[in-house]
Amino acid sequence: MLISHLKCIYQILLHKWFVIRIGRKLKIPWWNLIIHDLSKFLPSEFPHLARKFFGDNDDKEGFNSYYLLHTHRNKHHPAYWVDKNGEALMVPTVIAKEMLIDWVSATMIYSKIKIDYDNWEWFNKAFPEMNLHPVTRKRIISALKYLTNRK
Repeated sequence: MLISHLKCIYQILLHKWFVIRIGRKLKIPWWNLIIHDLSKFLPSEFPHLARKFFGDNDDKEGFNSYYLLHTHRNKHHPAYWVDKNGEALMVPTVIAKEMLIDWVSATMIYSKIKIDYDNWEWFNKAFPEMNLHPVTRKRIISALKYLTNRK
């Protein structure tokens, strides 16, 4: 159990490192980058995350509860911005940028690849299916273009 927890802590911190590194390129305020995904260290989230990815993965219901809780605690998840009728709300520019860098960092860590922003397979497949406000989509695309041009 200790090893799975240490691995999980390392992965969360690595994710945060990429979020900070890429977030600075997009001029996201330091505070947003520092608090990004801190809820993953809470007792209501951390054990489920550690068990799912580094443990015995035996608690599917617990992980689903964790994920719902996590996405509704953190503004950088699209689900946070969906109202009770399923309508997507407009996301502030800084949060839209944070959504993008969250996806970039997660892709780099979980897929162990360097992102080719021009041909990002995960993004090209997932983004069209996301429930996002049209203005939010434009903000994310604009931030992605900015990163693409900074290569």
